[in-house]
Amino acid sequence: VARPGEESPYRPGVIVPEGEFHGPGIADDAAGLAGLIAVAQAMAVGAVQTEHDVLFVATVAEEGLGDLRGARHFFASHDLESLAAFITIDHPDPSVIVHRGVGSRRYAVEFTGRGGHAWGHFGRYNPAIALGEATARIGAIGALNGPRATYNVGVVTAGRAINAIPESAHMEIDLRSEDSGQLDRLEALMREAVAAGHQLECDRRKADGAHVEITSIGNRPAGHTDPDSVLVQMAQRALQAEGLTPRLTTSSTDANAGMAAGIPAICLSWGGRSDNQHSVGEYFAPAGRDKSLAVLLRVVLDLAGAT
Repeated sequence: VARPGEESPYRPGVIVPEGEFHGPGIADDAAGLAGLIAVAQAMAVGAVQTEHDVLFVATVAEEGLGDLRGARHFFASHDLESLAAFITIDHPDPSVIVHRGVGSRRYAVEFTGRGGHAWGHFGRYNPAIALGEATARIGAIGALNGPRATYNVGVVTAGRAINAIPESAHMEIDLRSEDSGQLDRLEALMREAVAAGHQLECDRRKADGAHVEITSIGNRPAGHTDPDSVLVQMAQRALQAEGLTPRLTTSSTDANAGMAAGIPAICLSWGGRSDNQHSVGEYFAPAGRDKSLAVLLRVVLDLAGAT
């Protein structure tokens, strides 16, 4: 982490301004973890007694191909009837209550063929060209009617030499929506596009031994917590008490795992000011963060029945 007055090792020549900290993950979600600890410390220092137990949980592998692994494990290993609510700290906007979870499905697609010499074996099935045809068809899917749905081809690899027909080509695909029905439709369209790209290359070249395989590598469930629920209403009151205007929104966080388990779940902000998440230019400025920490504490105490 680069501190105020230091040169950022991630952005040569940039001196970290006073009041900021620079470093990958410094906000998302190191600031969330620090917020979790701050709430626990406040309750300990204040010798707060509660009617119900409060569990402070730090999870792993929420992002990317981690696929909510830590949060899923937590819910799978606990008696769900004993859990009244779940709050995760994972958003830059101090006014936000995330009560709808964006689901995602992720796939690895592998095109394979015999490979060969670019000159001597020209005319054989080329996995890289089949992948390109499939990618073009995925890109032509366009917007779906109904709830928002998105798709992305994020990783593409193929070949080992410029003068060789690749033996394989690989891509990884991300599909997202807050509606499971839209995810079903997107998945069907993606599979059609992959099959069409593969078949086109098979039809115009020697395709003996050619194959394509789609493997699921992630499945983050969509879900929602009713805006009229006790949990969301408590969060709204807490934000208002700190002079913030509540804004209900959608995101993809550990709260998805709670929603999927049937537990009222929301995501609240780590507070302060931050930007450039998921990049080497990520920064966090804690100024004004006290309001967000107070919001978290208010909701926890309200839920737990503090005395």
